[in-house]
Amino acid sequence: KAKDCVECFKKKAHDGNFTLDATAIDATLSKGFEKLLPLKGWGNARDVQKAWDMAKQARADRVAKAGALHDGNRHLDETDVKLAMDGLVAARMGSGAMSHDSCDDSDPFEVLDKLYRMEHVKERLKQLQATYGIADQDGEEPP
Repeated sequence: KAKDCVECFKKKAHDGNFTLDATAIDATLSKGFEKLLPLKGWGNARDVQKAWDMAKQARADRVAKAGALHDGNRHLDETDVKLAMDGLVAARMGSGAMSHDSCDDSDPFEVLDKLYRMEHVKERLKQLQATYGIADQDGEEPP
């Protein structure tokens, strides 16, 4: 199954006119998909699409960080794919540890802490956040 997912990912790269170092990326993808297969909520096409989207985001972050907004080079590095697979595995395992730099590690409720009488709003937002997290882990549509 992991081999099929790797091939599907490479097809998406080809269809999107991306180049990649297939040998290095094959090993990274295979390892990542092997970790995902036994986890709850596994879905071949959905997880390949999510890995593809996360790899493109990691590439965009890398290119932007390097200061080259659009260099015309549509290449996925092994690090882009590794960040995507690590993030996907972490999210599925529920560790919440996102692997790419575009994540904001700050407390999303920090602003509410500074406002008067916002405890109720903050509690409701935490409940909603937990509900979305559970739906995502179970592979369901959020409410």
